[in-house]
Amino acid sequence: MMQKLEEIFEVPLFVCTKNSISLNETGKIAAEDARMLLKQTENMLRHARGFDRTNRMIMLGSCTPVHVPDIARRLSALYPAAAIFSETRGVPQLLDGIRDGTYHLILLPFCPDDSGLHSWKWCGEHLSFLLPKRHRFARRKSLSVSEMNGENMLLFQDIGFWHDLVVEKMPDSRFLVQTERYTFLDFHFL
Repeated sequence: MMQKLEEIFEVPLFVCTKNSISLNETGKIAAEDARMLLKQTENMLRHARGFDRTNRMIMLGSCTPVHVPDIARRLSALYPAAAIFSETRGVPQLLDGIRDGTYHLILLPFCPDDSGLHSWKWCGEHLSFLLPKRHRFARRKSLSVSEMNGENMLLFQDIGFWHDLVVEKMPDSRFLVQTERYTFLDFHFL
């Protein structure tokens, strides 16, 4: 094996004695260069694999999770070889992410006035209050958050920007925040 290496390099690489073998100065330089080449090869492979992975991955950012399953289903139908990843973030993080390439597509509660982005209205979403039949506002056709300010309410945690909006606009309300969707839905129908 050592003779084969020296044949390839066409220079002596080893110092051989009766009981040992070690690299000579040329062998040490060759070994160091080999380590650098291996490291560069690892970096090249990691870079190529990462590039390939990102080209088969679609990152979707949303300020609310409601429409994510439908959009992910549509993207999967259009791009069957791509993996769809999504996350819920605040509007500033989503805008930063679409600008820096973290996201390929984002969902916002408005169309931003930004010439560097293409946007269109896709659908609407509304906040709803579910009230007991005997509640003083139960017969109303519409309610504002300011009218409901001060009421104690059950609130689902994973509602994106709606959570911050409700907490900000209803400072006198107390919220019991539910993190488990099925428990939240069961509570409403008791």
